[in-house]
Amino acid sequence: MTSHQVKQWLTEYAEMRQRKNKDKYLFALVLKHHGIELTQQLKAKAHDIMGDLLSADRQWRKVLEENPELRTEDYSDGERLSQEYQLGLGYEPNYKQDSKILERVSASGEDWHSPTCVGGEYGHTCKQVKPVT
Repeated sequence: MTSHQVKQWLTEYAEMRQRKNKDKYLFALVLKHHGIELTQQLKAKAHDIMGDLLSADRQWRKVLEENPELRTEDYSDGERLSQEYQLGLGYEPNYKQDSKILERVSASGEDWHSPTCVGGEYGHTCKQVKPVT
């Protein structure tokens, strides 16, 4: 799925914008996208199925992270593939690192002001901030 497709759905189906409706709409629209008919039984179970899929995915990642012996050779490709996919969606390079820096700065409790360019360690934009003195 692309962000364009999801935006189109959100535009077309206003109820999908509400959190409580997100799972059932995503489930129904993904099935439709793949040419699968949404039966009454599937419709009734959409929320549960989506929740189970998302939970299973999170647990899969957690188990592999905690048990390196279960990983296959493509496990290390995940980070690179994820970054390539995110760039394709229009995210800025290194946005995860930026978020971690911001989280660390916010948690420090120090008095910080807006980011100021002090180096641009990744070459494409400035990443560091200076404390207010």
